[in-house]
Amino acid sequence: MKRFVVPPSWPTPPRRNWMPPKTWRPDASWPPAPDDWKFWVDGKGNAVRGPVGRYGGPSQRMVFAGAGGLVLFLAVNLWAISAIGLFGGDDPKDQAAPVLDDSSSTPSVTATPTVPSMTTAVPSPPPSVQKMTVRPTPTPDQDEDDAEGRGD
Repeated sequence: MKRFVVPPSWPTPPRRNWMPPKTWRPDASWPPAPDDWKFWVDGKGNAVRGPVGRYGGPSQRMVFAGAGGLVLFLAVNLWAISAIGLFGGDDPKDQAAPVLDDSSSTPSVTATPTVPSMTTAVPSPPPSVQKMTVRPTPTPDQDEDDAEGRGD
């Protein structure tokens, strides 16, 4: 049987087996409990986890979040196992990549693959580039602008 134990600086509960209601919180005027204080003990005085939703015990949100996480984990794993086909039970000949039966008593000779011969090609030198300067040919409009001094 779990029992609620109040810190020494708090007022004593109304009776020894008093259990705080689900919405109970200590009065703000009471001093804080020691950091390592265990609010719940078993019949032998050993510290135990309090009831869900009670002061000093795990909150209902944590319990629901843990249960939801466990359900999600199991659902994803079951989906993954079914996706890879471990629950199949289908005939093996219907598989995408059937396993070949290699139980023949006589060994068979397999042809060895041939490797194409490698030829070494000598790269040809790049073509030579000849630099040439080409003078632009003036257009009739440019000749008139140059003569009048309105060029660029």
